[in-house]
Amino acid sequence: MSLLNPEQHRTLHFTPIENTWLTFARSPVPLVLQDLGVLQGRYPIVISPRGTPVPLLLPELLQPDQAVPWGGYTPKQLQAYPFSLIQYPVIADDGSTVEPRESLAIDEHSPHLQLRAGYRLFDDDGQLTPFTRSIIDRLHALAQAQSRTERFMRTLERVGVMVPARVYHQGECIDCRLIDPLRLDRAMEALDAEADGLSAIVLAHQLLAAQEKLEADQVRWLTPIEGKTGLHESTVMTGENVKKTAPLMQ
Repeated sequence: MSLLNPEQHRTLHFTPIENTWLTFARSPVPLVLQDLGVLQGRYPIVISPRGTPVPLLLPELLQPDQAVPWGGYTPKQLQAYPFSLIQYPVIADDGSTVEPRESLAIDEHSPHLQLRAGYRLFDDDGQLTPFTRSIIDRLHALAQAQSRTERFMRTLERVGVMVPARVYHQGECIDCRLIDPLRLDRAMEALDAEADGLSAIVLAHQLLAAQEKLEADQVRWLTPIEGKTGLHESTVMTGENVKKTAPLMQ
């Protein structure tokens, strides 16, 4: 990624291209709450070990000849490409200190960029065009959506409804976490007491609905065993009964 600046990029134009092709190059794709409402019935969605909702893009869902790999919907994170907002160190106005400043970055190797066709990124005076400013507004909205989703996921983690799991499918082994519906039921009172409890409950139920699409070869809960270190595989499940509750954590 390079900082967008008029000295290097004044002549560049942006041509809109459907970003679903990035599915094949960028996995997993972090999802936000708005994505889950659309994708929960189309793709199995799990929780990454870091606590982020991600689509579990199993091999049969990533066929090169698949015309619309996301079923015609592009997740918010992919919609932003090839732009991103970064904090770039600059010299402060006092001339003696360095401070981070929000800057717009772009992937110069993106096929979206052309010399003649499409939307201009800078005007003749080197100022951002209305189109480029609209991109910045969309990136701010994405950052807010990501922050809200991360906050709700932290709430679910605090009340203990996410359980480590391991997915086996077509020779692949994927570590993730899943929502345990029994623990979610028991945590309702605790969630009601949380500032973001209602939104976290909505998110948890969307994740549960997405788990029902998890038709992998095997899904195994990972649980601690008393006197031993690390997590150990326990209950073996198929994709048809992944909704079953996890074993009690010791």
